[in-house]
Amino acid sequence: MTTDDPVFTVGDVIRKLRKAKHWSIRQLAAETKLGGTAEGVGRMTISAIEHNPAHNYEKETLDALARAFGKTGAELEAMVTPPPKGHQRRASDSDLAPEWVAFTRRVMRLNRLAQSVLQMTAVAFEDAGAIRPQGGTPEGESSAVDRALSSTP
Repeated sequence: MTTDDPVFTVGDVIRKLRKAKHWSIRQLAAETKLGGTAEGVGRMTISAIEHNPAHNYEKETLDALARAFGKTGAELEAMVTPPPKGHQRRASDSDLAPEWVAFTRRVMRLNRLAQSVLQMTAVAFEDAGAIRPQGGTPEGESSAVDRALSSTP
């Protein structure tokens, strides 16, 4: 890490070391298990540490992460560069709790799924003759829906 690339939290250090090894969060979690910790460090915990500067982690967690990189917890903490005086950190997506990011992604996927279902339903109704195709029905013809509506009081 160079002075051009400052790190202000332990999470920044872990993210930079992980990316330097071209590891995903999943791979880092697996490496912590190989490092002698029976359960290892979970992906959600690693993500929380990397993305939430205020995340409280236990010393054992930091030690397990450090071992995966061949370092000690104290060495990781020593790699943190304090921000310059008056430094204001810009807010970004990484400031959001991982649970909210995951929730938002799920909502967006569900929205795309709902749009696909609506499109498929419209095609199915068109094929069944229940609704007019996109171009409309020819003069004098009515769809099944139109006939049903006109027959109800």
